[in-house]
Amino acid sequence: MQSIHSEISLPTWLQNLINKNNFEKNSVVNPSIKNSIEEYYDLAYKRVVQIDNLSMLIPDSSVGVIDATGKYINEQNGSFGLCCSGYAKWIADGFYYPLRKKNHTRLRYMSIQDLRKPYPFLRGNKFTFQYEESRAPFFGLDWTRNIAKELAEEKYKKNFFYNSHDVTFSFKAEYVKDRGFPIEKIPEVLKEQTLLYPNRWYLVSINGDFGENPTMIQHYHIAVFFPYFNKDGIFRLPVLERTRRTSFDYLLSRYENTYCHLVWLELDGKIELNLP
Repeated sequence: MQSIHSEISLPTWLQNLINKNNFEKNSVVNPSIKNSIEEYYDLAYKRVVQIDNLSMLIPDSSVGVIDATGKYINEQNGSFGLCCSGYAKWIADGFYYPLRKKNHTRLRYMSIQDLRKPYPFLRGNKFTFQYEESRAPFFGLDWTRNIAKELAEEKYKKNFFYNSHDVTFSFKAEYVKDRGFPIEKIPEVLKEQTLLYPNRWYLVSINGDFGENPTMIQHYHIAVFFPYFNKDGIFRLPVLERTRRTSFDYLLSRYENTYCHLVWLELDGKIELNLP
């Protein structure tokens, strides 16, 4: 790791953004920033367009998801559609499938069972433990962490810890363990993260007070962020959720006073999006 300093030649728009946002002089950045920043600043936009174009063919569903064989699963009426977790998996499967298709004739997508794997002794507490089965308060957190873990392990052929890809530090907001950052702070957090790590997109688990008897902190919605700076240095934060491209303002209007837990994945590599 190295610091931003005068020996690194950065694009003018990027240096201006760093100055404007008052990043500390010893802020750590990816050591390949000099070469990668200009390569990646519009790759996220290209990914969003690619995903958005095909997403128009996918209806919304409360439970729909695609399994490891590419078969569509719907526990209700069988009509095609993806729920928020199923849609996030479908996007991640677009990166997973090219890594699997050559050497795997059947299981070319992520396993639903693997993504549902809980970690009751590594997050939560005695109170939430009793609701693991009836309420699954950490479903969104486990699902997003497991997606990042599965994709990284397939790409790099080594094991990762369940929370290896959490975003846990920011100069802009304080991270709360297993909850993330206040949703109101997310644009500033992601602006910072995108400057430091341009080759990333994010799975988001939204959590807050939910349900009755009892009302408890629960991870109850999943979204996908593809933040980037365009060529004019303007920060963009496309949001993909429930098979549609929305906006952060729309997300915020529905989930005020919640937290967003961020898990990062890499933009580079092939992406092939398939429908069952």
